[in-house]
Amino acid sequence: MRHPPNSGVPEAWGSSQPFSGPHGRVLIASEAWSMQSPEFLFSLYAHELGNILDIRLNPDSANRGYTYGFPNDPEDKDTGNAIDRCMFGSSPRPPG
Repeated sequence: MRHPPNSGVPEAWGSSQPFSGPHGRVLIASEAWSMQSPEFLFSLYAHELGNILDIRLNPDSANRGYTYGFPNDPEDKDTGNAIDRCMFGSSPRPPG
């Protein structure tokens, strides 16, 4: 799965469309489903849901998607990362 150009992230396991449909949409790369790791899938879903909630709760913020994240994290500064750390202890990592 590719992020938009200039996002700073070349590839991702998941992404989101915060304003798609009435509640937003979580996208998970098809490769993640073949890894046989429910925890990884749950973590990806929670991560992207966190980003959707942040963006929808703070639609006028210049910092939307990062409002509740970790600004000093070198890998992932968004709110989804904060959700992962809270629920799973880390950001989603593929098994193995």
